[in-house]
Amino acid sequence: VTAWFKQAGDLIYLIGWPAENLGGSEYLSVTHAKVAGTPPPVNLEDEKKLVDCLVELAGGRLLASAHDLAEGGFAVALAESCIMNKKALLGAAVEIELTERLDATLFGETNSTALVSVTEDCEAKFLEMVNNNAVPAAKLGTVIPERLVINDIIDLPVNVLNSTWRGAIGDYVRR
Repeated sequence: VTAWFKQAGDLIYLIGWPAENLGGSEYLSVTHAKVAGTPPPVNLEDEKKLVDCLVELAGGRLLASAHDLAEGGFAVALAESCIMNKKALLGAAVEIELTERLDATLFGETNSTALVSVTEDCEAKFLEMVNNNAVPAAKLGTVIPERLVINDIIDLPVNVLNSTWRGAIGDYVRR
């Protein structure tokens, strides 16, 4: 199972126990030049449930992709899932629950959570396995061509995300 999306039309889910925590995050470091706060605690029981569930889903060939939220949070994992396969860039259209701390919703790093995609024909079996493993699942949206759309707050062409991500080191060195 790779981290990148495979085809338009696949369904995007968040499974596990997301936490809105900016403590020790890349967001604080990059955006605010701060190394501060405490990362979210690890609940070993939840982590084991998630890992066991992911292994079972992968073994049953029910996952098209899976990506953790440990470095950069939800928005970064979603963007990376769109652009990691440079030969087949895909987008996403998702709706997430927004809270007062938009930055924490988008960039809060968390453990025991995965962003996954599944084909429509595997959705019922996927949900059955997730429920059998007592892992929460929230359907967020769909893999689409060309754009990354999060609610009405982000709407970007995937090719721009791709060129920015792949050119980041060169841009940094040239500064």
